[in-house]
Amino acid sequence: MPIIDLNTVHNPTSGAVAPASWGDAVRDNFEYLADPPSCSVFHNTTQNALNNTMTVLSANSENYDNNGMHSTVTNTSRITIQTAGRYELNCVVNFNGAGSGSPSARLVEFYVNGTTSYGAGQIPDAGTAATTQMYGSRTLTLIVGDYVEVRVRQQSGVTVAVTLNEFWALWRTR
Repeated sequence: MPIIDLNTVHNPTSGAVAPASWGDAVRDNFEYLADPPSCSVFHNTTQNALNNTMTVLSANSENYDNNGMHSTVTNTSRITIQTAGRYELNCVVNFNGAGSGSPSARLVEFYVNGTTSYGAGQIPDAGTAATTQMYGSRTLTLIVGDYVEVRVRQQSGVTVAVTLNEFWALWRTR
């Protein structure tokens, strides 16, 4: 339930006693702010990131989802916004070492509605054998129906296994 504008329930300038519905709206607003829309997902196994190719990471499992923002069946890579507002987006991604490949640049970004990229983190040279854990964070204003995915790219010359450890969205404000 979104936050209720209390002036739509009772206009305090009228001098009348606030109706019970005004108190209910205050309570509902506090409950909403105590547990705002949020979602945390992950993928329980590695995925392949091809050389120099943007790869959208899937998330087949959920830590929590209190607003119906993720499906483990359809479009599992997406967190879909159900409540408009400003969201804090975060991700943790593990890149396995490239083994026989070259030193590898690695990139993590948030991809909104399949069209707009927002950089979240980049390492220019992770080395060939290095297993790298990258963190990404952005704050974006999103509307109902927008969806966000995590994309990665690596440039080692070979395919690298990648794990989406966690991808989460937390509503902050309207």
